Amino acid sequence: MRYNEITDAGRSADKISMRQIMDAVRAANAAHIWPEIDNPTAEQQVAMPHIVECHGLTVHDLDQAFAEEFQGRRLWCRRNCQNEFSVAPIRDTALGRDTGRRFSFADQAEAAMFRRTWG
Repeated sequence: MRYNEITDAGRSADKISMRQIMDAVRAANAAHIWPEIDNPTAEQQVAMPHIVECHGLTVHDLDQAFAEEFQGRRLWCRRNCQNEFSVAPIRDTALGRDTGRRFSFADQAEAAMFRRTWG
């Protein structure tokens, strides 16, 4: 009897329909739910021309404070940006390591507010 409760087709159908509803909501509101673009394509990079570079935002420079500083900036972007943004490391090949983070924004006003907030 317990096996029948676990494999009940009605419950499985409910889970599938709920998943479809949630996927539709995420697709319809994707830009507002998660405007950050991870590993942007060349086309996406062109659409985000407003750059703010945060030199020194690395684990090498900030040690244990890096995670808090970096996540604070990303969280600010997620809360305040209505348009797409991305974050990428600034790499210095001569040093062989990251020297900061590059925040790219689709909207000029959002980039300006980020710069005013985080210097």
